[in-house]
Amino acid sequence: MKLYEELDRLFYSKDFDGAEEFLIKKSQEYAQNHEHDMELICYNELGGIYRKQNLREKTFWAVDKCIELIHTHGFSYSLLGDVYTSLATAYMHFAEHEKALPLFNKAKECYEYFYNKPNISLATLLNNKGLCLMAMGDTASACASFQKSIEILENLHTYPLELAMSLISLAEAKDNSDEDALYEKAATCFESTKQDGYYAFVAEKCLPAFKRAGYFRVVKTLQDRIDEINKKLANK
Repeated sequence: MKLYEELDRLFYSKDFDGAEEFLIKKSQEYAQNHEHDMELICYNELGGIYRKQNLREKTFWAVDKCIELIHTHGFSYSLLGDVYTSLATAYMHFAEHEKALPLFNKAKECYEYFYNKPNISLATLLNNKGLCLMAMGDTASACASFQKSIEILENLHTYPLELAMSLISLAEAKDNSDEDALYEKAATCFESTKQDGYYAFVAEKCLPAFKRAGYFRVVKTLQDRIDEINKKLANK
């Protein structure tokens, strides 16, 4: 899709102003052409850009635009699940967890209805929902959500990086002897997949947890790989 190709180019160059201008222009074009699913995607992406820059007012402006479109037009359950997840993530980013949790639950219902079987979108959602529950102090429910995410990902077999993130989430939530086994299993996930830009992104997210847990050899290995990947991407 040309929309995402252009966004990828702008994101890689960290041209957030250019991405904002591009998305606003495209959202207006899609609105005029009554392509409301693409209009919704544009505002959803805008919210993500604003969230990354910690722009609270603009983030919630984009959130409100998404909610307005959802209430006005019909969309597929798959797209609604993605948008509800993004909206929940926006509320989480600004520590409004009580507003985030119902949106995670709506996204879960959408994914379960649309896919009618365990899938990567649901697994990722359950990990994020678990993080929200942890922030709200409900460790037991958070651990159950992480466990369900891990169960889905292990059965899918093809998402080692997502599995690593859920394993680390559970390890950080637990305070017992199980956590070492979880960290070690998470570390092995990074040995069985393609080392590309997404690999570097996930590895960088996981580095602080490995560092806190004392897995310094894993930290060094992953940091070296991140540096090598970024070097290759910069030379493209």
